[in-house]
Amino acid sequence: ISVYPNPSNGQVNFKFSNLEEDVVVTFYSVEGKIISTHNVKPNTPLQSYTISNSNQLILYQIEGNNINYSGKVLIN
Repeated sequence: ISVYPNPSNGQVNFKFSNLEEDVVVTFYSVEGKIISTHNVKPNTPLQSYTISNSNQLILYQIEGNNINYSGKVLIN
């Protein structure tokens, strides 16, 4: 999984390689508040999301049956 650009102007791209199951991408504020949740279907190579929270560090989590991946992105 690649996440770019970081830092971002609000447009965040997730590049999935060989995604074989449904996953859920969830964005959180640093306080733990859910900003948005998105379902991603198998064989989806690229997903783009727009996050309107500017000048913040945003956390993300990608979850599925066999995937649990998290990270952070700075939104300028």
